[in-house]
Amino acid sequence: MKNYIFQDIMHDKIYSRPRIKLPKIILSRKRGENKNRKKVVTIALVLLIAFLTLKTILDATLPIFNTLCENRAKSIATLISNTQATNVMKNYSYDDLFKIEKDEARKY
Repeated sequence: MKNYIFQDIMHDKIYSRPRIKLPKIILSRKRGENKNRKKVVTIALVLLIAFLTLKTILDATLPIFNTLCENRAKSIATLISNTQATNVMKNYSYDDLFKIEKDEARKY
């Protein structure tokens, strides 16, 4: 008698994962060189994939950062402009900006 109810199910083919079959790269017939070249090719492929991933991520995010920087620069320019306008207008009063003239009937 089996200890577990699902013991037979755990050994079925449905629960095993098939391995990915990659083609073998044949670079040379010498054993020592083949191992070294395989390592170099593997490292080169990993670096290539890493750089391509980085480039893709940067291409996707750089427009967002550029837009954020432009908006921040506009905001800073507006703050500076408002501050300078306020500093200039400190020297003038509201009455200096315009003059009210009345007509003969003393109406505005």
